[in-house]
Amino acid sequence: MDCMKFKRVGWGKKSVTVKSNKGFNLRISNFYPERIYNDLIDFASKYGIPISKKKDYLLLEKRK
Repeated sequence: MDCMKFKRVGWGKKSVTVKSNKGFNLRISNFYPERIYNDLIDFASKYGIPISKKKDYLLLEKRK
């Protein structure tokens, strides 16, 4: 994997795009349960995958 980009979609929903070196990019949005985003962050830190978060996404993290 190349990187993970976290951003906001709509008013209050989260989304992540997993960019890959080979193959297709994967976009996950409006996923239930929302702990999948925390699991993805843990996975990225474990395997050294860079993470970027947009300002809007950081506001959603503060709110919850």
